Amino acid sequence: MKMNKDKVIKLLSIVIGLLITIGLIWFGLRFVQRGRAVNLTPDDIKIENITATSFRVSYQTASGLTPIVKYGQSSTALNFLMPASETKDVDNGETLYVHDATLLAGGTYYFVIIINDQEFNNAGVPFSVQLTDGGTGTGDITPTKITPTEKVASVSPTLGVTPTIAVKPLSDINDCQDDIKNPDGTLKDGYTARDWAQCIKQNPPQ
Repeated sequence: MKMNKDKVIKLLSIVIGLLITIGLIWFGLRFVQRGRAVNLTPDDIKIENITATSFRVSYQTASGLTPIVKYGQSSTALNFLMPASETKDVDNGETLYVHDATLLAGGTYYFVIIINDQEFNNAGVPFSVQLTDGGTGTGDITPTKITPTEKVASVSPTLGVTPTIAVKPLSDINDCQDDIKNPDGTLKDGYTARDWAQCIKQNPPQ
């Protein structure tokens, strides 16, 4: 009888130990997931499939999210919401998210990316994309960990190819505001946020 009690106690100890271990692992995974969510940033942002009535935004970030793209024809009135139309799992627990904006009226559109209530934009202003008058085109955005930077390619409406953009070397720029940014504060074609930061470093405000 004594041996049976010892076996029962030993078995209960093993079961309780397993339950405690499983609980610790579960809480540890939850903690790691919360820690990652704090610093979510969309990487490798691209603007693709630009036509006269549509464009596509894609980027890569953590899996299991429900990000949206807010867009509109005014940088101060982003009245339309665009959920991800396609997702694809990639390496390191991340997912490629794709948003397709269709049936548009043409012209210039502005957008920001919203992930877990965090807004990602172009150095404080929405990204912008110029729809083509015909044909298709592609563009891309080189991201930073703070705010992704836009590089939208202009497209020939007849040949559907991206022309060469004349960009002044940073060493020849004396006025960063006039040479790198447009009047509305967005970066000119061919320049990135890294170019802007380097120019400011070379030409600090007086």
